[in-house]
Amino acid sequence: DPSHRLQQHNQGLRGWTARYRPWERVHVERYEDYRTARQRERQLKSQKSGQGFFQLTGLDASRFPRTDAAPGS
Repeated sequence: DPSHRLQQHNQGLRGWTARYRPWERVHVERYEDYRTARQRERQLKSQKSGQGFFQLTGLDASRFPRTDAAPGS
């Protein structure tokens, strides 16, 4: 459930996602089971510098300007 996942990230219960919140959903893919969905999520999140993410999803990187380091970094 993408809405539930987004809520988890924005609650700030985990380290990395807590530092970079608030999160917003920019891409959704549907999968038949949780395991496959989590594998894909990990694949997308593991892309270095974001370029792999944009290639895998087809999103236009220019829509998402990079910000400087996270607050407190």
